[in-house]
Amino acid sequence: MLQRFIRITFNPSWTLRRTLLSSGIFLTLTAAAVAMTGIIHELAWLSRAPMITNRGKNVRRTEAINNGKQIYYAMIEMASEGLHPSSLEEIIEFLDYRGDMFTYLPSHASYAREPFLLLHPGKDITSMQPETPIIAALGVDGSRCILVLADGSVEVSRYKDIENLLPAK
Repeated sequence: MLQRFIRITFNPSWTLRRTLLSSGIFLTLTAAAVAMTGIIHELAWLSRAPMITNRGKNVRRTEAINNGKQIYYAMIEMASEGLHPSSLEEIIEFLDYRGDMFTYLPSHASYAREPFLLLHPGKDITSMQPETPIIAALGVDGSRCILVLADGSVEVSRYKDIENLLPAK
């Protein structure tokens, strides 16, 4: 009997190594769960932060510049086929874009959804002087407008200076 008691006491089936490994795994999983809870909490909290929800003037300006460039490249493509658009609607139809790619002011609308304005409707933009503005993005921010020139470059100008750049009637 004594031999059986000594064998069970000094040679247990559950070793100290297994206990330490199990405890380590349990503590690691607990720490991971606490970290994941913290990450989810911070993401939910930050998603309502003003720096995330109010993207600011720079993003609106960049989007307007990109959309103006898209319109410019579409006009160049149309000019290469001998077409000269007289409205933004014609450009949209030519490219077969969905209406939500970039919004625009339809000719029958009484409000401006997007600030784009064709300055020389129906004219060939490839024969214009490079510094001639062809597309104006108005209302991007309070005191400035974005002009896409005939050479494809973009210029930011003040509203009071735009009258000097518009074509004479």
